[in-house]
Amino acid sequence: MDSLIKETTPQLSRKRTQQKEDWKCNKLKKERYTPKEPPNLRLPCDHYTKAYRCTSLNHADIIAMNKAFYKKPDKIYQDNFIINHTKVTTTQ
Repeated sequence: MDSLIKETTPQLSRKRTQQKEDWKCNKLKKERYTPKEPPNLRLPCDHYTKAYRCTSLNHADIIAMNKAFYKKPDKIYQDNFIINHTKVTTTQ
């Protein structure tokens, strides 16, 4: 015997279900971690030392890193992205 009870959409149901993506605080949080403007493609510096190699970056690299970083507007994802793409060395 098939069940006659069917799940309805939130607009038609009697009891409202939580729609957390529509909450003001969650909308602000999502907006906080989305890119405000496209990346600056002008290289602002001429460093080419052991620590900084700014001139070795091209426009495609900058755009790819920006897209990968802002792939998900989630702080934890972005923090993990930074941790995965930095190299930690001990001080001498």
